[in-house]
Amino acid sequence: MKCYLLILFLGMNCCVFAMKSLGDGRYFKTTQSATTASVISARQKALLFAKNTLATMVNGKVENVTKSYIEHNSETGKSADDFMTETRMTANMLLQNVTVTDENVIKEKNGKYTVYITLKLRKDDVLKALCKKLSAKKQDKEAFHKEVFVDLWERENK
Repeated sequence: MKCYLLILFLGMNCCVFAMKSLGDGRYFKTTQSATTASVISARQKALLFAKNTLATMVNGKVENVTKSYIEHNSETGKSADDFMTETRMTANMLLQNVTVTDENVIKEKNGKYTVYITLKLRKDDVLKALCKKLSAKKQDKEAFHKEVFVDLWERENK
């Protein structure tokens, strides 16, 4: 009975946590879990799942904004390809340094362990890093229009 109540309580907390995170548009945020016989392997799997999910979220947003920016500036050919590559590389560098913001380990009744890991990355940090890198890269060529990029980023956020 205690185990059932604990699972029910944790399930309710996960639902409340998920609802809270939906309203917070300032972060890319994900919680993932994995269950194995070893705490270490469960943690590694949960971390891998969380990083993959976060990468999908970040890369999707960056790609949408980058495509809109290229269309807005009518960039074509090599210039557009370079711009896409640069934004992708910058986003991937940020994802390398993401830290765990929450971690829970639960020992299941069957002896296995379930690990929940939450990763969170500020959207403003991603935007600042992209603008900094793109401004430095575009100095010797045509100008990077930071205000246009920021405007497109914020529109994508709504």
